[in-house]
Amino acid sequence: MLLQVKDEATTSMKTKTETTITTTVATTKMNGVRTQNAIYKQSNVSLLEVFAVCFTLGLLFAIEIWSLFHSLRHSLLIWYCIFLECYFISEFSSSCLYQPSTVTSKSFLIYGVKGNGLFWFMQGLTVIEYLLTSSLSMWVPYWVSKLVSLVGTFSICIGLFIRHAAMKQCGDSFSHYIATKKLSHHKLKQDGIYGALRHPSYFGFWLFAIGIQLLLNNYVNFIVDIIVLHVFFKKRVAYEEYMLIQFYGEAYRRYQNRVGVYIPFIS
Repeated sequence: MLLQVKDEATTSMKTKTETTITTTVATTKMNGVRTQNAIYKQSNVSLLEVFAVCFTLGLLFAIEIWSLFHSLRHSLLIWYCIFLECYFISEFSSSCLYQPSTVTSKSFLIYGVKGNGLFWFMQGLTVIEYLLTSSLSMWVPYWVSKLVSLVGTFSICIGLFIRHAAMKQCGDSFSHYIATKKLSHHKLKQDGIYGALRHPSYFGFWLFAIGIQLLLNNYVNFIVDIIVLHVFFKKRVAYEEYMLIQFYGEAYRRYQNRVGVYIPFIS
């Protein structure tokens, strides 16, 4: 009898443990507000891969900070690298905090996602233009160069903040991929930052990307980025809004008419 009780207790504890591990969404109710505490899917996240990426980014960040205090040469390029790393960390940490059920090891957006090829091609052009034209900065008034870099820094910071706020406020309804099927947790967000911007995550990235070129005083890539981002977002917004109309119908059409995108030349 004693052995049977022990076996039942062991089985009960095992069942509870398995339930805890396999639960992906736990719903709680606090102060009358329903909240979701999602646990990431272990099959989508390699902790070793996450550690390797974070270690590499941290090491690069430390080297760059050291370089800023020991060399003034190409300081803007160093700041460019720092801001780029901040973007990657922000994407992954925001996904972990606000979309834990869909976060993956690739949520840094450094590699393994659609669009990475174009992204790194543009970064290559960015660095090449800076290296080719930095020696010509003497032809641009010093105060103009500094002012442009300051405006670029402001644009980068505001862009990162807006994108982070968009991911936070949208919660589980946010995804790096356009949804083609409406799921139970999808909600049409119309308040907060979504009450001012129809696609705040896109607008935030646009400010970030344009700010990078201003930071480095890359006037050619500034124009190129505007063109490339226009083509990219025009197609993406059109397709995403087609799907959103399928999901939410007239409610989204009213929202669409009321709130703008505010990315130049995209309505």
